[in-house]
Amino acid sequence: MPGKINYFNKEDFNRRGVFNQFYSECKINDSVFRKNDVFKKEEIKQVLNTCKKHNQLGFNTLIVRSSSDLTIWVEHKFQPSVKSDRQPVETAQKPSTTLPTKTVTKRYRGQVYEETVIDWAAVALQKQGTPEGKSRRKYRGNYID
Repeated sequence: MPGKINYFNKEDFNRRGVFNQFYSECKINDSVFRKNDVFKKEEIKQVLNTCKKHNQLGFNTLIVRSSSDLTIWVEHKFQPSVKSDRQPVETAQKPSTTLPTKTVTKRYRGQVYEETVIDWAAVALQKQGTPEGKSRRKYRGNYID
């Protein structure tokens, strides 16, 4: 089931949402959203493309407009689980289809860190499907087809 996009001004968003600053989360109408990306106002096409990708995977998105930028908030779905000490804890629910991820090495002010992100190229290949009897080949860690 595809998700949908909602639009808010920053003032309306701050008034309607219940915020958890530690996790960059906001609760609106019994749905929890996590802050995803921030774009300049001129990058509206990138914002809409990113939202469409999340919506195709079944996640609702919010676009929050401030005076200088646009922020994307993506719905975060929960599934209760039980720890060994029998206290219920909320954990992220896996979508019906698992998304391929890749690890990206980034640098910031001399610090090197790794971040796991969604591999959108592999998602597109999954939708197309691989030809019968043809295996995928890797070159320097990346798939070539």
